[in-house]
Amino acid sequence: MKSAEDFWAVISIYNDSTLIFQIFLMVIGLSIIIYNYIKQNDISQILMKLFFATTFAWIGIVFFIVFDNTMFGNFLSAPLFLLISVLFLIDIFLKRITFRFPLCKWQKLFTLIFCCLYFLYPVISHLLGHNFPKSTTLIMPCPFTAFTIIILASAIPKIDVKVYILLLAWAFTGLPKAFIFNVHEDLILFPTGVYGLIMLIVNRRYLLNASSKHISQTLNK
Repeated sequence: MKSAEDFWAVISIYNDSTLIFQIFLMVIGLSIIIYNYIKQNDISQILMKLFFATTFAWIGIVFFIVFDNTMFGNFLSAPLFLLISVLFLIDIFLKRITFRFPLCKWQKLFTLIFCCLYFLYPVISHLLGHNFPKSTTLIMPCPFTAFTIIILASAIPKIDVKVYILLLAWAFTGLPKAFIFNVHEDLILFPTGVYGLIMLIVNRRYLLNASSKHISQTLNK
């Protein structure tokens, strides 16, 4: 089993080698997200899905296969993140997901809190004694999963449930990993997953209706 030292060694090499591209990808992503929430059109939706597909593919290939390069990473983590990437690409054509702002005030509040926690990941990591390059950044598996859950939770019921469940599955691994690898900042991921699960359960009736409507529209084309 990988030790905490091995885990942080991977993080260090990954950050040293890819930080510039991580920053570039995040700047592009934030620009697309802002554009989408201002314009809300077909082009912005496609760009959003391309951003998430690209980032999950990057994490699956570069983080897990190239740098982590363990049996667990190569045969479980990487395929999971690549599958999520492919599902985002497919949704460009299926159009199950429609990214939007949350509608309720309480949901807006939780979205804001969890988004702030996501962007504070590197700061919290530093405060916990993990100095760069041995620190978590925004384009890593757990932080980016948390961010994606929050973005999709805001879009319920216009989501692809398959993507959402895959993200939740990863989120609930955050609690044991936080202690096994001494990455306590990943305690952010677990409550994000709990919030995402609650949103799924509370809105299950709307999700079923949205899924039935989508199937009907597909068959009638």
